[in-house]
Amino acid sequence: MIEQTQAALDRGEQAMILLNRRGYSFAVLCRACGAKLECQNCAIALTHHKPQNGDDMAREGQRLECHYCGYRRTVPARCPQCDSEHLYYLGAGSEQGEEKLAEIFPSARIGRMDRDTVRGRYDLERLLARLHSGEINLLVGTQMIAKGHDIHGVTLVGVVGCDHSLSMPDFRAAERVFQLMTQVSGRAGRGELPGRVVVQTYYPDHYAIVAASTHDYLSFVEKELKYRRWMHYPPFGVLANVLIQSAKLEEAAGWAAILGKWFEKAKPEGVRVLGPCTAPVARIKGIYRFHLILKADRRDALQRTLKAMLAFMDREEIPRRHVVVDVDALHLM
Repeated sequence: MIEQTQAALDRGEQAMILLNRRGYSFAVLCRACGAKLECQNCAIALTHHKPQNGDDMAREGQRLECHYCGYRRTVPARCPQCDSEHLYYLGAGSEQGEEKLAEIFPSARIGRMDRDTVRGRYDLERLLARLHSGEINLLVGTQMIAKGHDIHGVTLVGVVGCDHSLSMPDFRAAERVFQLMTQVSGRAGRGELPGRVVVQTYYPDHYAIVAASTHDYLSFVEKELKYRRWMHYPPFGVLANVLIQSAKLEEAAGWAAILGKWFEKAKPEGVRVLGPCTAPVARIKGIYRFHLILKADRRDALQRTLKAMLAFMDREEIPRRHVVVDVDALHLM
């Protein structure tokens, strides 16, 4: 990827690098006790951000930020759990990508496109104008760079770390990776010159990666539909995500257990129930979250089951405002 990028820049062309993570590092760990620095409101690791042109060793101006609730704190000098000074910054985001590219390609005119540099429409317009004029010849960014930009000077697209999404606990994970890679690949070669895409991946044999790299939509759909049919996921079934949430852990866990026992006893015909269990993101903005996933072959069976569940909740005095029923859920997080 470095060789191809340098060659494109030497020819006077432009390149884009997709690094679909905001911030500088996406987690901070203590190497002594293993503790992860998490948000005080959400069960998610805080993302490390550095100011532009900041010194690597200086903590002034740096911050840890939660991308779910917006909580921020300064970067600690020592571990809050064990007071160790051995903090380890894990992973690379778009900020670090910009910094590393500046080291590798010192003569390149580098820009970055993510939610930290593009706060509104005018920020985006200014950045795109710099791209069109050639003021920027190397752009790094998150999935924002994949969204339909028509820059004729871009002949190379590099994809880094896109495959981490394949490990997400969501049946649409492969579809989203294929979609994003296909979108960003379309940014290269939109002018008279041919385009090229270079992908770095830990899963070079995964069908989503292979199909995206060969622009083989039919191959991806064939394999993805086979998996969906086998697991009775949409479009071969209907699905609902029942999310139970409360500011009190014992309330959320108790209501989830009550609903789980009711489903186990009711055995709704034509509906398979998974859970209850902790949601993939167990707490957001101070709210604890549990969920059940309902799968059915027929929509009427799912609707009958959900109506019966709501009636049971009313009898058990489980507040409806604490239960979100997401039919045809797009995300299971």
